[in-house]
Amino acid sequence: MKIIKILYILFFILIVAGCSNTKHLPKGDLLYTGGKVTINDSLMPKKETKALTKEVEARLRPQPPRRRQRAAERPGRDPRARDRRCGPA
Repeated sequence: MKIIKILYILFFILIVAGCSNTKHLPKGDLLYTGGKVTINDSLMPKKETKALTKEVEARLRPQPPRRRQRAAERPGRDPRARDRRCGPA
């Protein structure tokens, strides 16, 4: 029974150690975990402050990298169409 518990603990440790967000980052790069915007302006109404905070936070978030489109996903091409040079399926 002790051996089974030890195996479960080792298995859990291996799974947790294998799941790293920073494992595939190039050396010198950092993982973006978010930002926080605080506006300290007593003259601006609270409603405008909230709207401005939301807008700035939306612009603060970086856009995901674009991925290349596969040939079947390119505009104007039917994804079910086969290349005519390949011959019959």
